[in-house]
Amino acid sequence: MTTLIPPPRSAQPSMQSRDLRARLIATSIALAALLAPGCGKDSPVTPPGPSGPRPYLGISANADAFDPPDSIISAILTARATGAELIYQFSPWSSFEQGPGNFGTDELEPFFAGVQSVGFRIVVNFALINTTVRETPADLNGLAWNDPVLLARFDTALDSLLSVMERHDCMALAIGNEVDAYFATHASEFPAYLELVGRGVRRAHAAIPGLAVGVTTISPVRSTNAAWGAQLNDSTDVAIYTYYPFQFAQDFQVMPAATLDADFDAMSASSPSRPWALQEIGYPSATSNGSSPAQQAEFMRRFQSRMARESRDRLLFANWFLMSDWSSATVWDLVTYYGGGSTPGFVGFLGSLGLRDTLGNGKPAWNEWKSGPWNPRLPRD
Repeated sequence: MTTLIPPPRSAQPSMQSRDLRARLIATSIALAALLAPGCGKDSPVTPPGPSGPRPYLGISANADAFDPPDSIISAILTARATGAELIYQFSPWSSFEQGPGNFGTDELEPFFAGVQSVGFRIVVNFALINTTVRETPADLNGLAWNDPVLLARFDTALDSLLSVMERHDCMALAIGNEVDAYFATHASEFPAYLELVGRGVRRAHAAIPGLAVGVTTISPVRSTNAAWGAQLNDSTDVAIYTYYPFQFAQDFQVMPAATLDADFDAMSASSPSRPWALQEIGYPSATSNGSSPAQQAEFMRRFQSRMARESRDRLLFANWFLMSDWSSATVWDLVTYYGGGSTPGFVGFLGSLGLRDTLGNGKPAWNEWKSGPWNPRLPRD
């Protein structure tokens, strides 16, 4: 389940974004020194690789709850220093379009330039739907997905987003996030959305030849909604999933960590004719999910081992979700946003996905992340 709420907009977003870019660029030299072979305590280790280039690896780098406001910069640079090479940008349509024809490109442009300057590739989700929530601008909420007014606004918004993506060599675009959960209760809207996705794919390909375009759905493994994603994937370049290995209908109780390999095999088999990708992969550490910090670390070990055996021509990228646990205030904001009720499992899931706690202290899984097969050899916490 995706657990991101669009951040509130500041009064001067472009100035803040440019400041972020400047600080990212200013620290890129130090970061390059950290990553360079022979620097630091140990040099990076090159493990036996797959038959082709390995998948791109990312982590959703969020600041911990008690750092100063600009700690997101530290989180991004920490992600890069510990082996991440991919940034996932979540851009809901309702947030990106601040008013008809008024788009948030002033925020994205400097941010993309900043993260690109320190070596990240970029994946964007233009979320018209976010799991159970429709994310169209408010004045479009009552319109069908194939209404001419909505389609015209979609074209303009997508073109604006693509213009920024083209300048910063973004590698993939998703049109909607975990949309299968939405269509489970809005089935009559699906044909029109499928039409809109096809329109978006064609428009994206015309603007950026070679851009991988997909729609993010929840992993088809143990899902009752997999048919929605299968139909959408037939008209896209890549099958994009979010993957949290839960038992079916058991309040977010996790499967054993050992299920990872079989689940990866099943996800790959579900997309035989196109690459697949993991926009999010995560595993909570809360006891209310039938888990523990040690169990989360075991899942991370298995993830790292599997990634070392994968090839990019099949698994394009995988993004770990999340770097640090959210604060309790953020967790309850998310519970309200999704409207699914505050069950112990859901609250535990939202509150324990991080590899670090809310103070930034590493859990056992954080040490496993840092000692992964492609990461620089860093001291353990």
